Amino acid sequence: MKLTALILVIGCLFCSLRGTAQVVTLSVKNAKLETVLKQIKNQTGYSFFFNEVFYNKASKVTLNFQGLTLTEALTKIFSQQTELVYTIVGRTVVVTEKEKPKLPVDSAGNPAASSTASSANAIKGFVYNKRFEPLSNASIMLRGTSKGVSTAANGSFEFKEAKLGDMLRVSYIGYKPVDVKVEFLQGITVMLEDATNELDQVVAQGYSKTTRLLSTSSVARVSGEEIARQPVMNPLMALQGKVPGMIVTPNSGHAAAPVEITIRGKSLLSAASPNPLIVIDGTPMNVGSNDGVLHGDGPVQGWMATLSPAGSQSPLFGFNPKDIESIEVLKDLGSTAIYGSSGANGVILITTKRAKSNTSDLNVSVGYGISKVMRYFDMLNTKQYLEMRREAYKNDGLTPMPADAPDLLLWDTTRYTDWQKEIFGNTGSNLNAMISYSGAGRSSEVP
Repeated sequence: MKLTALILVIGCLFCSLRGTAQVVTLSVKNAKLETVLKQIKNQTGYSFFFNEVFYNKASKVTLNFQGLTLTEALTKIFSQQTELVYTIVGRTVVVTEKEKPKLPVDSAGNPAASSTASSANAIKGFVYNKRFEPLSNASIMLRGTSKGVSTAANGSFEFKEAKLGDMLRVSYIGYKPVDVKVEFLQGITVMLEDATNELDQVVAQGYSKTTRLLSTSSVARVSGEEIARQPVMNPLMALQGKVPGMIVTPNSGHAAAPVEITIRGKSLLSAASPNPLIVIDGTPMNVGSNDGVLHGDGPVQGWMATLSPAGSQSPLFGFNPKDIESIEVLKDLGSTAIYGSSGANGVILITTKRAKSNTSDLNVSVGYGISKVMRYFDMLNTKQYLEMRREAYKNDGLTPMPADAPDLLLWDTTRYTDWQKEIFGNTGSNLNAMISYSGAGRSSEVP
């Protein structure tokens, strides 16, 4: 029994040695890798883990050897493969793709230059703010492409894909973006200016001035630049679409017509006027009648206002929009707390421009425009009008007489004049020129 057991153990050891030291005989020419691996599998019993995607990347094999071990055979086979490698795991041969070498990167995460020449041709520079503080992680983009880099902690950058003559867009959160033209390789210094935030704009709130960030009232501000760009004779018309919750409605098409303004609806607290209170440089405007439709927000002009198609004139008609620094609109209960019931429907604060200390400003503004009617009303000509008149007399059974039908019996029925084109058919021109000078000195105390 002991001898039998010893023979079995020795037989198992030889079988194990035979499995790990398989011999391979192979003779192929321009054979596919898949075919070669199948022959090795039949000779050794080893299985192959092989992704079918790699078949397209495998090179053909040409070999002729006899009595090689499995490791030696696989080494010869894969020496002819440029993109594939093998690994033996137990009784399985795993075929994988070679890992591509990774390019070294710099501290900013950009691929490092492969040679000294490429690094020498790179665009290098720094990004600072107006206080000469370096801006890290600022974005530098090549205009017209998606290529870009970021600045390091000291504000430096290196752009290898840019060249002389290219335009770079430098941007950073909280600063105005700048376009820089590359005129030299090294030493480019970019200075970014602080971006103007709308929350930092100064607004007037009746009793003081503050910023939007610190204001506790609902204040809407329209700058003088926006108002001056509007081609209107009434500054109130320039507020259309500029203030949320504010509706500006002219009572007629006349330029001097009063304007009805509604801010977040109307209140019943004010008996003076349904319109908001208008305050110019701290002085309230004298409102007129409370019937908003006829007299609007302007002073009553007696019985002539009832005959005028425009009613009373708007108090701000003819007020030069270029003289306005800003317009603030108070829309909440803060206006009532300051101005009482007069501000129940809101308050419009108009601040005019003033001269600045120790400065002299000369402003010249010239504007020229043309106007022309593009479409006319469809009216009857003389022939059509006379036919209509004669048919009317015929239908009534009447005979036209010179007293009641001079257009049929006395006037020339062959003439025709298009009075629309005669009155406003030509091209109108408008020239608006303004020149202003302002200056102020600084007062000094005399001891």
